[in-house]
Amino acid sequence: MIIGKGKKYMKQKKQVYSVDYIKPLDGVRALANLIVAWFHIWQQSWLQPIKETKCLSIFNVTQINLDWLVRTGYQMVDVMLLLSGFCLFLPYAKSMVYGAAEPHLKQFYKKRVARIMPSYYFAILVALVVALAAGKYSSSSAMWKDLVPHLFFVHTYSEQSYLATNLNVVLWTLAVEVQFYIIFPFLAKLFKRCAWGTYCGMVAVSWMFDNWVITPRLASINLGMWFNQLPTFLCVYANGMMAALIVVKFSQILNTYLENAEEVQIKNTKRIVGYFFTMLMLLSLYVYYIMMKNLTVAENGSVWQYNNRYMFSLVFTVFIVGCTFALSFVQKIFGNRVMKFLSGISFQIYIWHQFLATLFKEHHIPYWTGENPPNMLGDKVWMWKYFILCWAGAIVVATAVTYLIERPCSKIIMKQFDKSRKRG
Repeated sequence: MIIGKGKKYMKQKKQVYSVDYIKPLDGVRALANLIVAWFHIWQQSWLQPIKETKCLSIFNVTQINLDWLVRTGYQMVDVMLLLSGFCLFLPYAKSMVYGAAEPHLKQFYKKRVARIMPSYYFAILVALVVALAAGKYSSSSAMWKDLVPHLFFVHTYSEQSYLATNLNVVLWTLAVEVQFYIIFPFLAKLFKRCAWGTYCGMVAVSWMFDNWVITPRLASINLGMWFNQLPTFLCVYANGMMAALIVVKFSQILNTYLENAEEVQIKNTKRIVGYFFTMLMLLSLYVYYIMMKNLTVAENGSVWQYNNRYMFSLVFTVFIVGCTFALSFVQKIFGNRVMKFLSGISFQIYIWHQFLATLFKEHHIPYWTGENPPNMLGDKVWMWKYFILCWAGAIVVATAVTYLIERPCSKIIMKQFDKSRKRG
């Protein structure tokens, strides 16, 4: 019955609540990436995000302090993976609710290859050349032990190729992503058959891995090697998939309700829905603020991360759903041309920002002399120059790689796929 209504709805020319392209997600993706980049650049620059505000003293506000945001910026990696789960499952959610065709298995994998592989292997090649030129490998054996796991997206399983890698440390997340891509179509099938059962199963796997594998061995294992493995992120992906289903289902309910409504009724409904979800979004941001304040004073940040990973991703699940149905001005904040552009290059910003930041510092750019970097001496002028250079370099390189490598290579791969499919 739902599918029947969905098909009828899909034939309509205009959808009041469309899920074909959810504009606010551009802003969420862009900001999550930028906050991660800010954290890594802050690690190198030590430039504190604190601004004295004497002009606001009348309101008892003496400074704007975003130190908590930057210090916990690495948490936004979880939001990026949450968004990945949302976007991957969105077509399947539309299939469940509206009866639309779900992605073909081969097409799914081809798109993932086209999206990830060119940029990933290019980044590895550049990092390898830089590492060899700098003599960072003690032997050819050490190089191969670092390189080979990266080539097959299993570098998170080895300390040498993960924590001690010379090949761009942020690439660990792509290992997790690709490992999830391999099993995703099968999880999506299960999710379609039994959404809550599959959701609970994925969350349970994360809980068991955290509490039965990691926690009992805290004294004897290198925690950095364990708490960012795929099983700990399954609960995050599960929340992303459930968020996609909630968004699509709620859009179907609203569109069915407004199918024959007058313009006044549509406006009133959108206003009421908008206010409710805007408040929900703001509430989730407040909870996020409280959680990050707790993280900054946690005895062990890594333990806090995996113990609170599910709840943190649940908070941003609410935020994503809230953004989707929020008031129009809120959606414009997250879904405008600037955010669309930043979202489009965000994958490359993520790949290149830390690599460039460390490269600049290693080569004394901006120029500095002595044994200690200027940030350790409190040289604010140098810190600002370095900070601006890191951001400019990241955006310029990200833009160039996006439009000269990522997108052209992706088009070529997809064209080859279409040709082979027609021949088949």
